[in-house]
Amino acid sequence: MILCSVATGFPVAVFGQGALTPDSPTPAPTMKSLQEIWDKLCELDERVGALESDASDEASSMEDALAGLGEVLGATTRYNWSVTTIDSSTDDVGKYASLAISGDHDPAIAYYNATDRDLLFIEQDGSTWDKETIDSYGYAGVHCSLAFSDDGHAGIAYQDESDGALNFACRYEGSSSFLAYRVKSPDASQVWGTYNSLAFAPNGRPYIAHRDQDALKLYVSYLDQAVTETPGEFTSANWNTFSLMADLSGYHPSLDFKSDGRWGISHGLPGGGYNVQFIEQSASGWSFTTPDSTAQSGQYTSAKFNSSNKPGIAYYDQASGSLKYASKPGSGWSSETVDASANVGKWCSLAFTTDDRPAIAYYDSTNGDLKYAERNSDGGWKVSTVDSDGDVGQYASLALGRLGRPWIAYYDVTNGNLKFAKASSRSFVAKFPQ
Repeated sequence: MILCSVATGFPVAVFGQGALTPDSPTPAPTMKSLQEIWDKLCELDERVGALESDASDEASSMEDALAGLGEVLGATTRYNWSVTTIDSSTDDVGKYASLAISGDHDPAIAYYNATDRDLLFIEQDGSTWDKETIDSYGYAGVHCSLAFSDDGHAGIAYQDESDGALNFACRYEGSSSFLAYRVKSPDASQVWGTYNSLAFAPNGRPYIAHRDQDALKLYVSYLDQAVTETPGEFTSANWNTFSLMADLSGYHPSLDFKSDGRWGISHGLPGGGYNVQFIEQSASGWSFTTPDSTAQSGQYTSAKFNSSNKPGIAYYDQASGSLKYASKPGSGWSSETVDASANVGKWCSLAFTTDDRPAIAYYDSTNGDLKYAERNSDGGWKVSTVDSDGDVGQYASLALGRLGRPWIAYYDVTNGNLKFAKASSRSFVAKFPQ
């Protein structure tokens, strides 16, 4: 048996020799021919460094294609992870970590300082991380959710815990600072802004799915006008808020948009035994479906639409203590177990690769580890441990960065720090029979 292990990146060029006309009958591949193909793949894979910072869709697709070729040749693939503590403050920082990719294709994270009770933001600039305090008034920053619009505007939805208000901070493209606004002030005993999930619609307007923790009810707040970059435009008078359901709804909601501007929201339905429910906007209103009717299955939901506008949901099934995934390729939902290890799947975060394979970052509560799962081309799941140094992985937030590689922000419970894991390369081992 011959083994070849390679760290992969983006090849500068792939050269072909034109169309091939095989002999008839087609000869079976020999050890020599397989090895020659593999050697060429290894050679192409070594041409990495120069275009490592290329963030184009073409670069991502070509790396996926290269890995796919490796799988055809019998390779077992995996990512090589680079793990960094990016805020090692003596304060307790990193809870509610929310990762998004900026217009410059750099990672940015909103998170909470539990010691000072402030909202923080950190963004990579070259080899350094630039950190700032966004809101230090009251107890601001829990349940924060970060997103960027297609125009490059940054937004953060979060709760002011001191009075139960929903707030929104915005940084316009080209600006160096955030401005914080109040979206919804509580009336009577209301507690707005719990479990916030922020997304910008294709038209650039911010939408926030959130829960009134007093009424235990799911709401959506959205800006009712186009973003004009005018100071004061995000004041509460310009936001509309509506409820989607009666009481006992909105547990861990997750909001995303289709390319046509219609939204979908996953959430746990306490009134239905905490099962998973998906609400999808239509031309006449919205519809309700149940991807998984199992009791206690609708916790820590994370929903995304793929490039074909088909929804997927990652979620934690408390009844079985496992990570599950539901998809709707046609008219109905199908669900499956991704990781059946004991007590895994809390704080799960879903993204789709450039070729629409689901990828999920999540927390292993049994071992205190950060884990990552990605669907293989054969339909199975490849599960790996990203970080096992202490108790790490709560508040995992996944996004696909340069070359479509996974980036994860998460909380280090042991040290009270914010950490960042980056797939620095992809490696695989091929096995050819003698």
